[in-house]
Amino acid sequence: MTQHLGKSLRHNASQCLRRLRREMHNRARDLQTEFPGRNRFSAPNLWFMRQFYNEHCDKPKLQSLIGEISWAKNLLIMARCKDDVERKFYLRATARFGWTSKVLQHQFREFSKSALSEHIDNEKRSQ
Repeated sequence: MTQHLGKSLRHNASQCLRRLRREMHNRARDLQTEFPGRNRFSAPNLWFMRQFYNEHCDKPKLQSLIGEISWAKNLLIMARCKDDVERKFYLRATARFGWTSKVLQHQFREFSKSALSEHIDNEKRSQ
């Protein structure tokens, strides 16, 4: 019985994903028709928009920061940072210092883990 239920759930999830992909493709096509020449409405970008919404919809402290930097930088931070405190750090630093996307990528690679840990500890104490 458990195996049958698991198979059924996997099949249903697979069908939902196919419908969602089809819906994203159709929405992308419709948006590109309505707003020609704007490549931000591609199907992959709509997936990023969906993920971005899911990641930030219930986080008002981050919402106020995400509008201060570009979409590309927000995507980099979303992909790189799994922790809200780390995201907040990079959102603030990017806005404050005017980091480009390349500088932001460099900061991800080079930023001292101890300095980031210190910032995270300070942030947690202030909450």
